[in-house]
Amino acid sequence: IATTIALLALNSMPAVIVQAQQQQQQLDLSDDCQIGPTLYTGYSLKTGTGCNQYVYCQEGIINSWSTCPVGLLFNGAVGMSGICDWAANVECADPPVDEPSVTS
Repeated sequence: IATTIALLALNSMPAVIVQAQQQQQQLDLSDDCQIGPTLYTGYSLKTGTGCNQYVYCQEGIINSWSTCPVGLLFNGAVGMSGICDWAANVECADPPVDEPSVTS
């Protein structure tokens, strides 16, 4: 009986793994990598960072993220390629998200 239960458990494992992978992929989809229904591939502005950071998207999923060096900002937009450029050359339409203030 124990062997039968073990075989049944092993046979159901691939379905569980596939389901977990699909759920993880859904969690990894990012607004920074989507333009409407389009899943973007390429460099994109990471929102909420005041144009300091950017991500590399692959089919709508963030693959990596980076910060521009000091004095530079990401000159691009969500779903639109860009580069780190001198701050004077960038019109940042993405103000940084403020940390919630703690009051006592």
